[in-house]
Amino acid sequence: MNEILQKLDVPTISEQRKKEMIVEIAAARPQAVLTPGNPTEGIPDILTISLPYECYIDGLVNKQEKTAKINLFQTNTRIANFSKVGIGSRLMRVFVAEAKALGAERIEGGSLISLSALRTRVKVFGKENVFFFLHDMNGVYPIGFEEAEKKIKFNEGARVSREQVEARCDLSRVDTSGWERPVY
Repeated sequence: MNEILQKLDVPTISEQRKKEMIVEIAAARPQAVLTPGNPTEGIPDILTISLPYECYIDGLVNKQEKTAKINLFQTNTRIANFSKVGIGSRLMRVFVAEAKALGAERIEGGSLISLSALRTRVKVFGKENVFFFLHDMNGVYPIGFEEAEKKIKFNEGARVSREQVEARCDLSRVDTSGWERPVY
């Protein structure tokens, strides 16, 4: 990874600095921005939860349909592989707790493009509470965790895939009462 960054002329970060960044992220309160949609036109609200150093999760909350959808979440790529301290899981928990407080009863799918995204959902919701589906040219089919993992592993790095894996979760099965909430 450092070789690639050097070729791109991106300065690398020392191990000490990475640790300092992780400590700062851990100490920070998640910040939320809720951008109102237009319910009469079926446009959902946009909920963004962020932590320092370009760590964030962004998604939609549809109060009429009582759903939430995660569009994108990321942790800082310069510390992501260094840190297995759960920054992505924390962001997802905060997003889900806030979406549930806003009326969401389920997390709708969104294409899972990496194994880390798949595993974060399982870690946050519990394997028994996540339902996976495969979209292909012929329709949508329920699949198990292992099949979802295989499909994502096969598709990682592909420019285009005719198969998309998505994950859904019924939030009534997930207790978020003790989960961290953001500040606005």
